[in-house]
Amino acid sequence: AEVTACHENTVASLKRTGFNFEINSKISNKNPFYEAYFCSNHKAAKLHSKTFDAPENPSQDFIAIMTCDDADKNCPIVYGCSNRFSLTYKDPKIYDDSEQREKEYDNTSKKIATEIFYVFSKIKNNDNRK
Repeated sequence: AEVTACHENTVASLKRTGFNFEINSKISNKNPFYEAYFCSNHKAAKLHSKTFDAPENPSQDFIAIMTCDDADKNCPIVYGCSNRFSLTYKDPKIYDDSEQREKEYDNTSKKIATEIFYVFSKIKNNDNRK
C-alpha cells in the first residue's frame, strides 16, 4: 500500500455532482487534504490518500471495502476489520488524455455512489432485523 493523492479529475467529478471542497493548506501539495461538503447540515467528508493503517483510521471493528483492483490483490488481509469486501472498479484515469475524460469519471463516480448506497442500505436493513 502506498500514499499517492486524490486525483484532480476525481475531485472535479465530485464537484460536478454538487460537492464543495476546501483544501487544508497545512498538508503537502503532493497529497492535498480535502474536506468535501454536500450541504451545510452535514459534517465534511475528509478526502486524502492514506494507507489503511493510518492513525486516523479505525484499528478494529470496521468494514474494509476494496475498490481498487490493485489494493484488492495486494492487501488480502486488512488487520482489525470485522469484514472485507471486494467492490472493484475500472480506474477512469485511462481516459485522462481523451475527450471522454469527464464522462468516464462521472460514470465511475455515479456507479460507486449507487453501489455503495445499496450496500449501506442492506447493512442498515440487517441491523433493523436484529
